[in-house]
Parts: sequence; structure tokens; C-alpha cells
Amino acid sequence: VADPDNAVADFAIVVRSGIKGQGLGRLLLASIIDYSRSRGTLELRGETLAGNLRMQHLAQDLGFTLKTGADMGTVDLRLLLHSPDDSAGTSAGHVGVKRGSRN
Repeated sequence: VADPDNAVADFAIVVRSGIKGQGLGRLLLASIIDYSRSRGTLELRGETLAGNLRMQHLAQDLGFTLKTGADMGTVDLRLLLHSPDDSAGTSAGHVGVKRGSRN
């Protein structure tokens, strides 16, 4: 969900326990990143539980910065997609999804 100015978009991903570890989270997050970049969104952000190490590793693999969240036991995930002065709308390209990834 992006704000009206398309400066920041928040994301959420939920993968059912029985299908975790098959690369679905990576595929979904890479798709969200690509879509947000194509729309010119400046920043993508999310939040995960401090104990969700899979999500933290996935986010780091895809370029997110992580920091302790405002709420106890959470971690904030942030990815700069475009700089505010990026009038041409160019930034890092498509996020590749490695086949056989287990995140």
C-alpha cells in the first residue's frame, strides 16, 4: 500500500507454514520490489518479528536495511528504491529470483 504521493509503500507477506522454505516468499517480495520500482515508489518498508530470521535474511539478501523496530520484538525493514531527486526514475534494475532458493 503506497501513500498518496507514492513516496513510501508498506508491504506484508504471509506464507503458510506447510509451504515455507520453497522460495515463495522470495518470489513475492521480488515481485513487490519490481512493481514498486516500476511505479516510481521511493521507499519500500515492512516489519517482521525479531524471531523471524528467515524474513530478515531474505530482506537483507534483497537489499533491505534492518533496524530495531519501534514496537518491542520487531524489526523494521526498509529498501530505498529511488532517490527523491531521481527525476528520471532510474534505479537498480529488476530483482532476480534464484531458482532453487529456499527463503
